[in-house]
Amino acid sequence: MGTIKQGILGGFSGKVGTVIGASWKGKAYMRGMPQHYTTQATWGTLFCQRALSAIIEVLRPIASTLRLTFGDYDHGMSTFNKAVKINYPGAIENHGGEPVVIYQKLQLSKGFLQCFDMFTVVDVSEDGEWDVGVIQYDNSHVEFPGFILILYNPEDNSWFSHVHDQPITSGTSVEIQGFPLKGDMELLGWAFVYDKSLGQVSNACLDFHSMHINEEDD
Repeated sequence: MGTIKQGILGGFSGKVGTVIGASWKGKAYMRGMPQHYTTQATWGTLFCQRALSAIIEVLRPIASTLRLTFGDYDHGMSTFNKAVKINYPGAIENHGGEPVVIYQKLQLSKGFLQCFDMFTVVDVSEDGEWDVGVIQYDNSHVEFPGFILILYNPEDNSWFSHVHDQPITSGTSVEIQGFPLKGDMELLGWAFVYDKSLGQVSNACLDFHSMHINEEDD
């Protein structure tokens, strides 16, 4: 039985006929009861279901970072669901009837802050200590409120995320702890401007597809 909480036109909880009432983040909403189908699902339906599951599986390891990179893009759903919705089906390709996530097509941020022109990463030691910096093509010294760096290593299917929430001026660098590099490692990477005080980000300023991170000479 459903319970009306705010008058006949207000929110309610529970089941009323074929409608279920609930609330999320203080907002009342209604949804229909799931339909039961007796016919066999089509190939297209099964493909879409597998594609959606593939996107969710890929993004799950960086869910905590996506809360920041999609936090200012509010369409009435969780930040993780926003990321899934934007990347499905945009980052999916059909390979022989199987959905495959193309990492180079992933969009890992949605925002409106101004981007830097270039982002550099240099490995300076064997324990994974890196120098990173932002650069403007015209050599102007612009201060950015911070940055977020996301890297993916396709060799062992691992992710690395770093949030730098302090100002950084173009032409300067800061040290962060990453993961140690093995020779001439190729990584995929995304970098975004991040403003902690506003809770805002930029779209991906740079997509490092097949990025080589240089190891500094001894």
